[in-house]
Amino acid sequence: MTHVIVRPRSLWRVRLFMATALAATLLSGWGLFEYGRYRGGFDAAAVAEERREFQNTSAAHIAENSQLREQMAVLKRTRDIEKEAYRGLEGTVADLQDELLKIKQELAFYRGIVSPRDGQEGLKLQNFELMAGPSAERWRYKLVLTQVRKNDNVAKGAVRMELEGAMNGKPAKLELSDVDSKDRKALAFRFRYFQDFEGDLELPEGFEPRRVLIVIDPSSKGYKRFERTFDWPAEEI
Repeated sequence: MTHVIVRPRSLWRVRLFMATALAATLLSGWGLFEYGRYRGGFDAAAVAEERREFQNTSAAHIAENSQLREQMAVLKRTRDIEKEAYRGLEGTVADLQDELLKIKQELAFYRGIVSPRDGQEGLKLQNFELMAGPSAERWRYKLVLTQVRKNDNVAKGAVRMELEGAMNGKPAKLELSDVDSKDRKALAFRFRYFQDFEGDLELPEGFEPRRVLIVIDPSSKGYKRFERTFDWPAEEI
């Protein structure tokens, strides 16, 4: 009778064999996978090259976008500066236009003194204005006297003012001393070429003005007394 003797292999040899077999299987599977991709038209090198090109393109786009944002910021700052400068220029132009208008008005005023439209010499009431004040009873007036003469005589005299209207529904007249804030009875004048007057009128309660009578009463020789009537501003009645 024959005896068979079975000797167990050592454990490390078994483990080495199993690891070798597993590695072979994995390599074989990876190889089959790569072969399949190759057969399907997949090229790893080409994919890597495309990936590098994509990364380079993305970096270029990022840099370009950053540059465009910087340019936009510069343009915005430039636009803001230009707007501010334009607003300043508009203000300067408006001031110059106002100044030019004043100069033109002054020039027209002096031309009226030197060369009056009617060509007549003597005293003239060049201008009279009434301007509404802070209340219905408060008014401000401005009056300008001029003279046109071939010599340099000084004109002297007084300007008298009378307000015509109604007091509590009845006709009434008020002298300058009744309404002038400084209680003046008349406006004394003494000038060679022109003189202007400004003042405040305080109307008594219940008085409704309708007209203003201005009387120019010269005291120097060679001048004639005259008067002018002005309607009270209709919109303020």
